[in-house]
Amino acid sequence: MKDLGAAKKILGMEITKDRSVGKLFLSQQAYVKKVLKHFNMNNTEPVTILFATHFKLSADMSPKTDEEMEHMSSIPYSSAVGSILKWILRYLKGTTDVGLTLDRAKRVIQLLAIWIQILQGT
Repeated sequence: MKDLGAAKKILGMEITKDRSVGKLFLSQQAYVKKVLKHFNMNNTEPVTILFATHFKLSADMSPKTDEEMEHMSSIPYSSAVGSILKWILRYLKGTTDVGLTLDRAKRVIQLLAIWIQILQGT
């Protein structure tokens, strides 16, 4: 096994360490920029709000009657999904400088435990 030194990336996140103050910064800036370029959105104007707080979708909103289903069949699904994706990418454009800072002085282990619980949905 070969020692490659300190990790610089993990799961696509860039790692920046400042041992003198006990901080670790995780960023996905390069990945977000790559995704924006892939969708030709790297020069788009960013938005600051992901979605309006009143914008909620649920199964209750699904068409139930034949009339509602007929109406929905005329809605271009791919266009709706594309519009949502475009909005999300514009939001990501405005968050490229955002990352996660872990501070040893602020009980990193507890923060990681909470983060893992959130990811596991418990």
